[in-house]
Amino acid sequence: MVKHVILWQLKDSFTEEEKTEIKADIKAGLEGLAGQIPGLLSIQSSNSDQEEGNDNIAVDYQGDPIDIGFNIDFLSDVLSNLKNDKVKIALSGPQGSALITMPESDDFKYVLMPMRL
Repeated sequence: MVKHVILWQLKDSFTEEEKTEIKADIKAGLEGLAGQIPGLLSIQSSNSDQEEGNDNIAVDYQGDPIDIGFNIDFLSDVLSNLKNDKVKIALSGPQGSALITMPESDDFKYVLMPMRL
């Protein structure tokens, strides 16, 4: 659940360069909160071509922090075929399988094996 939304508008008296620097500082500060705010999950992705990306999403997570990796093709395959806004991903540990289910349905179960990080 998202509890806070932060909006800001920079004064017109700043130059474009100053605005860019301020925005970068704010972005870095907010991204630095990942792992410190309950319900904010940090996701990082990389591939063998040294391309990478990251994002933070709001989740209802219960348990200790965990670092786990999945093959994006397999994860994307299951998530793109679900006709649901919410999924449940049950994790047993960084080397255990993940059980992906839909909260409202007992008919769907998908097991996803992690990759070594």
